[in-house]
Amino acid sequence: MFASDHIEWRCWLEGPNGLLLLHLYFHVSVFLLQVIINLVKQTGPEKVISDAYRRQVEIFNDPRLIYVAFDFHHQCQGRRFENVELLTEGISNIISDQRWFSAHNGVVMMEQEGVFRTNCMDSLDRTNIVQAAISRHILGSSS
Repeated sequence: MFASDHIEWRCWLEGPNGLLLLHLYFHVSVFLLQVIINLVKQTGPEKVISDAYRRQVEIFNDPRLIYVAFDFHHQCQGRRFENVELLTEGISNIISDQRWFSAHNGVVMMEQEGVFRTNCMDSLDRTNIVQAAISRHILGSSS
């Protein structure tokens, strides 16, 4: 049990962002460690939403929640999807710390301790590309 499990729910739910905070609390209590990878553009109108999301994670203030911003649109402009490697290399220590499920001959060798949550404003392709890059990174680490 974590110290943050003892929360004054009423305070959270009555605030303007109570449901988001409750949502975040639920996810870290289920998944232990959660890494939010925000792929939203860090310019223009999308930056306003991205900054608001980041602020809510900061308000949540729980070491089990890690926030990472990666401007996918800027970094991968012109279909340079190989630049997602900048992200996976930048978070490689987080990927290793989270671990992943591994079994050999029916014996569990390692268990996953968290999840990577990717989000963007308008494209599941972006989130899929990043999730696939994280998977490739793990496969490369486990060989």
